[in-house]
Parts: sequence; structure tokens; C-alpha cells
Amino acid sequence: MAIVNFYMDKSGDRNPQHQPPEGWGANCHWFALGGVLIDGEAEEEARGSILAFHERWPQLRGAPLHSYEIRNKRDGFHWLRDLGTTEFQRFMDDIRDLLSALPLVGLACVIDGPGYDARYGAQYADQRWMMCKTAFCIAVERATKYAMDRGSRLRIYVERSNLSAEQDLRAYYEALRMDGHPFNEGRSAGYQPLAAEDYRTTLLDFHGKFKSSPLMQIADLMLWPLCRGGYDTTYHPTPTYRRQGG
Repeated sequence: MAIVNFYMDKSGDRNPQHQPPEGWGANCHWFALGGVLIDGEAEEEARGSILAFHERWPQLRGAPLHSYEIRNKRDGFHWLRDLGTTEFQRFMDDIRDLLSALPLVGLACVIDGPGYDARYGAQYADQRWMMCKTAFCIAVERATKYAMDRGSRLRIYVERSNLSAEQDLRAYYEALRMDGHPFNEGRSAGYQPLAAEDYRTTLLDFHGKFKSSPLMQIADLMLWPLCRGGYDTTYHPTPTYRRQGG
């Protein structure tokens, strides 16, 4: 059977009471899990395209493509500050063209922190879930439906960073396979939730991947515009990268 791989990154703080990172904007307070879906048989082609991008830009020196660092011209991308306008524009256009040409689908669950806090804070107080549980279950359900429609099985890859957070995601994955979705049956009925058997049949396995993974880097680049676009209807990824300086 064919395999679909879901590369998942995170954006934001999973605690709804924490403030958004500096520079996001007063109204941009989210937590998200998501990235890209790609057929397993298409990965070799995709990796080749990403490698070719690195070869076109030797200044990268192997640095992983990372949205935050590119947008802020820092760490492995401080050299962007030294590019002239034309050359910088060419770099950003090349990233756009790379993402547009790859054979993949962007998918994420983005949760508004203040809205989540207002809806569940009074009712559940300290017993409410961290936003990662909700985001993971919703994103994986959507990805599972995508794989099922294609007659494929689904493999989940999450970015390795914080061991505790990764263990939580693995626990959510196992719970989906064992018990199905964790949401209120009545309120979730309109979304046609999958049964536990659907997850057991479709979900193949769960793994962690470091940012050195080419496709995890693409998940990182895709996730930011998937999040930001919901808060700013005028947002277009390439112009915003330019406006923020990288």
C-alpha cells in the first residue's frame, strides 16, 4: 500500500496563558502543529530539489532552512543582511519557487490562544488541555482522512526538540489508535470524526526528526504562512518575508 508522510512542526507556545513571542504582533497569538503531507514515493524528488536549492546558495553552508532565522536574518542567515536588494530578492523568490514546485500539501491546525483561554479557562481551569493535544488530534485526523481518500497509510514525523513535548505527542498518537478522538461526541459530530478503527488501519507509525531533515525544514517554512495568514488577510508569504527583512 502507498504511504503518505506527514511532517509536523510547531509554532507558538502550547500554554494558552503565555504571551506570543516578541515581534509577532499584538493580535497574533497562536499555537499550531502542522506542516506538509507528501507521498512517500515523491520524497526522493523533493529532497533532490531541496539539495539543488542549497547548491545554488553556498552561503547556507548546510544551515537548515528555518523560517524564524530567515525572517530575522540571524544565526545561520545573518549573511542575508549583506546581500544587495536584487540578490536578496532573488533568494526569496527562489524559496517561493521551491515551495511552489514541491509535490506536497500544506496542512496545519492553528489555535488562537486568547480564544482557547476564554472558551475553556473558566470551565476547566487548571484541568484544561495544553493546546498541543487539541492541535495534534485535529491535524492528524485531517491528515488521516487525506490518506484514506488516497487509499494510503499515514506515517507521522514530528520535529525533535523538547523530549517532554515529543513524548506528549507520542501519547496523543497512541491514544488516537486505541480510543479514537478525545473530543465531546455531540459537539464534534458535525465534523464526521473518525473511529479508533480508522486510525488503527491508517496510521502506520510515529517518529521524531531533527531539523536536519530536508522535509522537516520545508514543514517549518510552510507552517508560518499557514498560521500568519489566518490573522492577517493581506499577508502574502513572499512580500512579508521581504518587508520583515528576511
